[in-house]
Amino acid sequence: MSFSLEQLDTLNDELRRALVSEHWERFSELNGQIQPTVDRVMADLRSGDLHSGAVQERLETLQSLCNQAREGAEQAREAARIALKDVNRNRQATRAYHNVQDGPAG
Repeated sequence: MSFSLEQLDTLNDELRRALVSEHWERFSELNGQIQPTVDRVMADLRSGDLHSGAVQERLETLQSLCNQAREGAEQAREAARIALKDVNRNRQATRAYHNVQDGPAG
């Protein structure tokens, strides 16, 4: 197996671990390694050092991981949006309660 394909396998494994643990910051860090790693694999494929089937399989895995991460990040973002909305609602309720407790000013 070529070194570039091993690197892609390692990257896919690390992306999978970040995805499973929902470690979005780590996934984002690893995202920066995707293009250079794929570029090396594609160069080896063009030079005939790799079989296209092996490359296609790994790239499909990579695409699947990225799609799952996007979906997971969207779900996390939606959960955060809902939580922030709840915090704001609670803050407004607390303000209203304090206004009632303080009584009319005057």
